[in-house]
Amino acid sequence: MATILGSLLTGTIALLVYRWGTRPKKELQYQWRRNHSLRHGGVHLETRYNGRKLDAPRLIDVWLHNASDHPIKTGDFDAGEPLVVELGAEIVDIVNVASSPQDARKPNEAIKDGTRLKIPPSLIAKDQQVTYSVLVDGTGKRLGLQNSIAEWKPVEIPAGQSQETRKLRRAQVSLRWTAVMMAVFVLVVTFSGIYYAAKVMGTRDPAKQKAIICEMGRKIISAEEKRRLDCPPKTDDPQEIMRRIEDPRSGATASPSGARR
Repeated sequence: MATILGSLLTGTIALLVYRWGTRPKKELQYQWRRNHSLRHGGVHLETRYNGRKLDAPRLIDVWLHNASDHPIKTGDFDAGEPLVVELGAEIVDIVNVASSPQDARKPNEAIKDGTRLKIPPSLIAKDQQVTYSVLVDGTGKRLGLQNSIAEWKPVEIPAGQSQETRKLRRAQVSLRWTAVMMAVFVLVVTFSGIYYAAKVMGTRDPAKQKAIICEMGRKIISAEEKRRLDCPPKTDDPQEIMRRIEDPRSGATASPSGARR
């Protein structure tokens, strides 16, 4: 019985640790999905957009992901402040906004402000992904996010890293922690068992042996065994436990029905 219970407990602990490590956190992930120059090779052509001359036109895709199992609500934005994405290049136009899953509502229209893309307070559903395709004029070599959403941690995903790779790495870390927790638990149970057996075998007094089994083995012996041994009611007082073990004949014991006699 104790072996079965120990195995079940170990499995439960391992499952909880793994689930804790892999469950979605309150993270707002962001990433450059594309940052391409619109000029290629050594050909120098004049580029204009809506009549405006562009010296270093680039097309940038900024990806946002509510990586949690909770939606981001409009009221979660601190004081109604927008999310601010810093692109490091002057924004010419917001070319397109894509959102998935398809039934998720797109965030409110973003605002271009110099090198910054401002996303006003909006509902972003759990696991929703939003991609802003932005035309900029400049190098666009840095990406930053000023987060105004309470309790959500901004996390930059390195360019080129896929979601699958990130999930795999998180799962690997969780598995390592699960293995460590299981090893620690097994060691604790093993040494507890050794200590428990040593205490029982270290005395020839049957009354003391019974007291040790009742007090130190209370969590692992069955209810039927407790009744057979006529174990006294449980106590959390360390001094009382030691008194019962050191002088088992001095105190009253419990009857099989649980009443003291």
